[in-house]
Amino acid sequence: MVFNKHETVNSREYDLMLVAAGQVRFSVYDVASSPFITIGNARIPLNAWTHIAGTYSNATGVVNIYINGILDRTTNIGNVTIASTSTGPMIGGYWQINNTVSRAHFEGAIDEVRLWHAERTQAELRDNMCQTLRPQANLIAYYTLDETTGNIANDASGNNNNGILENFPAAQITNRNFSGAPVGNASVNTYSSNFPLSLGSVAGGSMSISNVTGNPTAIHLFRVDAVPSQTGGLTNPIDTYFGTFVVNGNTPTYDVLYDYSGTVFDGALCESNHKLQQRNDNAVANWTLIASILNTTTNTLSASNINSRIEIILDTTCATTLPVNFISFHASRLGSLVLVEWTTTDEKDIDYFEIERGSNLYDFVSIGKLDPQTNSHSFSKYLFEDIHPLFTIAYYRIKEVDKSGKYTYSDIRVVNAAANTSNAYRIYPNPGNGKITIEYFDRQNEQWNVRLFNIKGQELFMQSEEFSDNQQFLDFSNCAPGIYYLQLFSGHEMRTEKLIIQ
Repeated sequence: MVFNKHETVNSREYDLMLVAAGQVRFSVYDVASSPFITIGNARIPLNAWTHIAGTYSNATGVVNIYINGILDRTTNIGNVTIASTSTGPMIGGYWQINNTVSRAHFEGAIDEVRLWHAERTQAELRDNMCQTLRPQANLIAYYTLDETTGNIANDASGNNNNGILENFPAAQITNRNFSGAPVGNASVNTYSSNFPLSLGSVAGGSMSISNVTGNPTAIHLFRVDAVPSQTGGLTNPIDTYFGTFVVNGNTPTYDVLYDYSGTVFDGALCESNHKLQQRNDNAVANWTLIASILNTTTNTLSASNINSRIEIILDTTCATTLPVNFISFHASRLGSLVLVEWTTTDEKDIDYFEIERGSNLYDFVSIGKLDPQTNSHSFSKYLFEDIHPLFTIAYYRIKEVDKSGKYTYSDIRVVNAAANTSNAYRIYPNPGNGKITIEYFDRQNEQWNVRLFNIKGQELFMQSEEFSDNQQFLDFSNCAPGIYYLQLFSGHEMRTEKLIIQ
């Protein structure tokens, strides 16, 4: 079982699963629990990531099964009034009896689970299968499964349909596996051999695919806007990397061209030392050098005859190429304003910092600028007050612009700036010895996520729990004395508070 909504064996809504022979099965159930089953044709390969989707339209009566964006099976089951059950859906198994016994556990890895209240077209599936999504209409639940610890699977659809991890080993609760699924922040694709296939970056630079052989059915090119979560073998990587996902074909090969024009590595003194590093996917801890040709005139590196999925990042031996190092970055509610704080070191040729705010993770506008303090290797602390915050959840990031006009971004921080949430809770004693009480006001019987970060932004603690009363007791007395940041999130708000342990 991959994904389903079953209450009992006699009360079911839908399921997406694999049958014994390896085909995809997608079923819906009517109010009498009568099954309408469609089984696909192709067998899912072992030990490889595969995108599968099942769709049903009540208007047309048509069920479709897609594998990697290719229509595998279509059938008309007619107009079915799908049953309604009181249980929540389950990933990787299903309830057999009254929500107490689970079975048919999936033997493998699952990532990027999405549930829609609208039929997805083939074009929509293809365009989104290798990239993360924004909250949007008809997206009921969205599980990126990117959490690094804890027993909660957060819903990224904005509908707060968070999930609970069941029967996971304790080691998996505190230390998750890295997923090798081909997913980035943006992607492009071709199912018609339309090459070259190119994808740019918001931070400058681009990568393209050309000279494809072996007649693959499709190639996806995706981009991740972050330093890799696993950096073994890297010296000084750029904070963006690219990946490919090849569908079918007869031993296909292709060439890649990495253009670093406009990046922080463009024009570096040690440009001759730029190189490309590779790995198969994000589950691989160590990157290795890929044979490539550097052209400092065109600002490109090229690699040929690649014959598998790959992820590629630009690396260099220039230890001082990046114009700034963000040590910490926080945004938090403070009375009627939002306080944006960050600390840097190793500043070099900085022109200014620009504070940007967005109502989501993608659309940002400038709300202010600050000049650099030292342009040296010492630590610099910056404070900016957003005196006109959004009356909703807001996202903040810092854009560093150097004197050549190039720029880089910090990570993103989120805070609920709504004025009516200022008295949602209080934390005491603070300062204190680390043993604290969080007292919630008018928030009983509500699930809260609590995270603790050190001043470098490293997560030290995460807990998610629903409280029947209005108090939560936490013990951080084993933490070294210093400044920490406590992040609290519920379906109503997200706040960050400074916690001082003496």
